[in-house]
Amino acid sequence: MGDATKPAERLLPIDQVRGLALVLMVVDHASAFLNQGRVMPGSRNLAHGMTSFPVAQFFLRWATHFCPVAFVFLAGLSLVLATRRRTQRGEPAGAIDRFLVTRGLFILLLDVAWMNAGGPRSGLHLDVLTAIGCGIAAMAFLRHLAPAWLAALAAGLVLTPELGDELLPTGLANLLWDGGAATQSIFLNYAVLPWVGVLALGWCWGEIVLGPSIDVERLGDRARATLVPLFLGYLALRGLNAFGNARAPRLDASLQQWLDVSKNPPSLAFLCLETSFLGACLAGFSRLSARGDRFPVLLTFGRTALFFYVIHFQVLRAAAALTGTGKSLGIPGTLLGACLLLLVMYPLCRWYERWAAGHDNLVTRYL
Repeated sequence: MGDATKPAERLLPIDQVRGLALVLMVVDHASAFLNQGRVMPGSRNLAHGMTSFPVAQFFLRWATHFCPVAFVFLAGLSLVLATRRRTQRGEPAGAIDRFLVTRGLFILLLDVAWMNAGGPRSGLHLDVLTAIGCGIAAMAFLRHLAPAWLAALAAGLVLTPELGDELLPTGLANLLWDGGAATQSIFLNYAVLPWVGVLALGWCWGEIVLGPSIDVERLGDRARATLVPLFLGYLALRGLNAFGNARAPRLDASLQQWLDVSKNPPSLAFLCLETSFLGACLAGFSRLSARGDRFPVLLTFGRTALFFYVIHFQVLRAAAALTGTGKSLGIPGTLLGACLLLLVMYPLCRWYERWAAGHDNLVTRYL
């Protein structure tokens, strides 16, 4: 969910935005465990055919749609920075490739084993860590393509949710680009190919758009110039209401229908909308960082993102079970639960951040 590098070597806005995404993610996950009225707009495989939702519940879920785009795109960008640092330190290309493959497989294994541990569900439910793990492992091979070819391939992967399941058996199509039940015992919230494409686009953005020299000012300027304008693409796609909506068309002219873009699988309209917001966040935090604002809580969360992710889920699961509040609270109780979870996670993440800064071992390299 980020690169394993020392804090002094990192660009602050990337960690700040990743930290913000984690805070929003906690709201969504608290809702998943605690919220009695939770709805799933934007998730074609989870909404059970619903096309309209209670307004407050809709926006509670919709406000967190930014999270996977931030995590996956920034994972690709962080890989560029980390790979350059490793190369500058004299690490051979083969060793870097092996690290990418093994770290990607490690993250995938976390999703399969740890994230499914203790849950009441039957079978495996694979989430964003599977997308990130597959993407990181794939970049060991894809990074050797010419930048133009990699950008074209990434764009093609991003467009796969427009294909439907007519070309392949439903289970295989679900695995590759639609999401949902790949088999009777494996369910993917994040289909592999489009999210690998998003991670590869993050890599391409760092390699091509940012170029060889990256600082806070350049990061903000390029985000403002190239990512924020994607909002116009979202407006165009949602307005035309045809290609680019991953077969989740706008049913009427209401605000809810304009915003109810397909997140699972990710439509082109969804990616344009959320990537434009990501660009605005990178530009905003870059400007604030340039004047000395650090947002230390967000930095700590962003620098320990994978540790945060794998711990918070189990803490939330245990708390819901011990307090008997599972699926029994409204939105105020859900938000209170999210705040309490953040209060618990901050000292844990702060401890891990300090410990990792003084230790270079397998745990700090992979987690």
